[in-house]
Amino acid sequence: MGICLPCRLFNKWWMLVTVNLILATSAATYEVNSPVSATAGYHLWDGIPEISVQVGPDIISATPDTSLSHSTLLPSIATAIHLKESTGPNQSVQLIDQKIDAKISSLPSLVIGNSVIKQIPVALINTLGLLSPQRSNRPDGPSLWLGNDFLEAYQIVIDPAHSIFELMDPRNTLPSGKGVVTVPFTLKNGQIHIDVVVAGKKPYSAILATSAPVTLLPLSVVDTSKLPSTDRFPVVLPDGSKGMVSSVSPDWVGIGGAKVLNPTMLTTPSTQQGKIVPFTPVVGMDFLSHFRVTIDYASKKMTLQSLTAISAAPSNKMSGSKH
Repeated sequence: MGICLPCRLFNKWWMLVTVNLILATSAATYEVNSPVSATAGYHLWDGIPEISVQVGPDIISATPDTSLSHSTLLPSIATAIHLKESTGPNQSVQLIDQKIDAKISSLPSLVIGNSVIKQIPVALINTLGLLSPQRSNRPDGPSLWLGNDFLEAYQIVIDPAHSIFELMDPRNTLPSGKGVVTVPFTLKNGQIHIDVVVAGKKPYSAILATSAPVTLLPLSVVDTSKLPSTDRFPVVLPDGSKGMVSSVSPDWVGIGGAKVLNPTMLTTPSTQQGKIVPFTPVVGMDFLSHFRVTIDYASKKMTLQSLTAISAAPSNKMSGSKH
């Protein structure tokens, strides 16, 4: 039996510096100890931001995932820190077009920077193993995946210029000024969806995935744009048949007025006969790394501030200020 399409794509994309994506369900209420804001440095683990967090006396690695609606924790970590499984129903977690029923638990506390957040529900899933079996046993990979049910309690910032991840007071104003582009987003099934444009073509909706190393462009847009492919490789489709994905380099890809010129990205898959396979496109860190990204869940808006503009921007324009 072949590897599922999401897993196969994830393996291939990360071998090229590439992608992952997840979704899940439900929302949660958090008790956040003062101060509200927290700052954590991150490094790129195979192209995605990874931070260190404290769970009880233990330090583990985590990644913020805007494509994930429910936070997940590696089951072996849950066992090691003696977390008890909930006696209630399982959590239904969906990975692209797959649904996974998972046991759930709750972290008594989580320390990020100088913030202590209490009672965070987590689905007990080996998320990395689902996405990339080859990397599932790597001890340096993320154990905790912070989904939107956690992130939406804050305004979040990912700053590639300084390798900083921030949890900000949700009452902060969004950045403004030179080089700042503000775009709306929607939350569907707990995932952030944004409109994307490829080289002036009609906009399409994609999932914003901070856990995806590479952006995945819809094959229909690539075909109508007549973009030449620079590489093709096989994947296994959900029905077990063989398909293909391609590497392409459009003139530009944009979100609102924020553009990345001449990027190298991947397409959604097709059958070997060239028929388009339904697959959700994503915007990954290869695009986002060109900007300081601020996501405001309260207003459902995000800002993309070019790193060139940031170098000359006043500090109060970078972080926003309270009402």
